[in-house]
Amino acid sequence: MSTNELKIEHYVLGNTIGIGAFGKVKIAKHEFTSNNVAIKIINKKRMRDKNMGTRIKREIKLLRYFNHPNIIRLYEVLETQTDVFLVMEHAPRGELFELIAKKGKLTEHEAKFYFRQIIAGVEYCHSNLVAHRDLKPENILIDNYNVVKIADFGLSNLMKDGKFMKTDCGSPNYAAPEVIAKKKYCGTEADTWSCGVILFALLAGFLPFDEEVLPLLFRKIKDAEYEMPEHFSTEAKDLIFRMLQPDPILRLKFHEIKLHPWLRSTYMIYLDPRQIRHFINPTKIDGDLFGQLRAMGFNFKGLSDDKIKESIKRRKDYSFVIGYNLIFDEAVKKTSHD
Repeated sequence: MSTNELKIEHYVLGNTIGIGAFGKVKIAKHEFTSNNVAIKIINKKRMRDKNMGTRIKREIKLLRYFNHPNIIRLYEVLETQTDVFLVMEHAPRGELFELIAKKGKLTEHEAKFYFRQIIAGVEYCHSNLVAHRDLKPENILIDNYNVVKIADFGLSNLMKDGKFMKTDCGSPNYAAPEVIAKKKYCGTEADTWSCGVILFALLAGFLPFDEEVLPLLFRKIKDAEYEMPEHFSTEAKDLIFRMLQPDPILRLKFHEIKLHPWLRSTYMIYLDPRQIRHFINPTKIDGDLFGQLRAMGFNFKGLSDDKIKESIKRRKDYSFVIGYNLIFDEAVKKTSHD
């Protein structure tokens, strides 16, 4: 490592790839596996000043628990006196927003490819009783293999049976009418609306509701006042119309989206949350990958092979466990897309 390189634990920090409310996001290289990760650096003082500690803790808790190919992966959390470092999966192709901005609009075939992954990831959240509440193209990342990674769970919350949510949150352009009206709402129904706006943006290259003056924007959202471009197919128009119903009772239920004719013919069974295997933390350790791990420069703390494998299975907070997860994730991605 050169004298100019910055390092935190086993990660050599590189260029800044994003700037958020609390600090920067930097690309970093894991020194033993050579895998790239993204590290979100959160300044503790800014976090306290903005009273956002609860939001950060919630995001960490959810990402530690989630296990889905379309949800961004959190590897570990590091801490110094001044900062918190979230070591996350790197999605080199950036935000879905950037893709839309670059292409202007996507073909329906391209839009289906990305949208069905978004739906799979959000449905997984809902199956775990979590509403995202801030779905937008800026919070949807794309990795090297064109796999969607839903990120930024700071505004998400648990859904309790029989109870509605009331926090007014998310970006106005993507927020459901009941949310901006400050009414009590169902998290899945609010996410359905946001996904409808995202689908419109994928196909049109612009937003259905986009006004500089907030009262006018809110009025159009509440009335679902927008124009469907002529080049949308009949089935795409129908799906968007059903998702952007201002009355949440009439809105398409989230689990029904993948059954709509526009998506049904291309929906992939492995994206169904009931069909997903434990792809991140397997119960059986891969022998070849374990051999690679053993050859790396980790401190294995004098543990036997069996104890090391048990630590990996139990997701213990050891550097070699993170190392195994990094090489395993990369192997799964390559195998899945060969």
